[in-house]
Amino acid sequence: MKDRTFGFLLTLPALALLGAVVLYPLVGSLSTSLFNQSLVLPGRSFAGLDNFKEVLQRNFWPVLEHTVVFTVGSTVVPVVIGFALALALNTKLRGRAVLRGLFLMPWVIPGVVVSFVWLWIFNANYGLLNGLLVQLHLVDEPIVWLGSPGTAMAAIIVAKSWASFPWIMVMLLAGLQTVPHALHEAAALDGAGAVNRFWHVTLPHLRGSSASWCCSR
Repeated sequence: MKDRTFGFLLTLPALALLGAVVLYPLVGSLSTSLFNQSLVLPGRSFAGLDNFKEVLQRNFWPVLEHTVVFTVGSTVVPVVIGFALALALNTKLRGRAVLRGLFLMPWVIPGVVVSFVWLWIFNANYGLLNGLLVQLHLVDEPIVWLGSPGTAMAAIIVAKSWASFPWIMVMLLAGLQTVPHALHEAAALDGAGAVNRFWHVTLPHLRGSSASWCCSR
């Protein structure tokens, strides 16, 4: 058997799983979008592109704007937090082993539990956040965080970022620990400061970790 054929056979189970989990639902969704049908009642009729026209003529652009805001916010915020914590935990910080375990807690907690915790935090009547703000005299009365589009979007981004930053932190921390210390010493001897060493030594070695994180997303 040729190496190319043998390699294809080794990847065949993964390709079959990818097709069953990703490609088949994608093709099925595209096919369903061309018909008028109910999820409850049987039967359907061909609609062509009428469904797409109806979506574009209704509230498509506000929904797209909200989707972009949520996607950018829930990506940038955990990356910034995870990167900052990875840099801090990569130093000789006292108790960093304990801190690594504590920062991983949001990642291992089930999503249902995380949802209920943040619903309690943002609750307008007895939520923790409103209680702290009132006690600190930062607000005069409780805020209905989930009652308006702006604050609700911010609350969802905060909750999503809190649950996802540990994964980013672990990936980047693993990449930081692979950076040879000799490169930093050589750059320092050549007169490079901390900022230059970060941009020209640390960041290039994090490309693999960043790519792995992007693929996992």
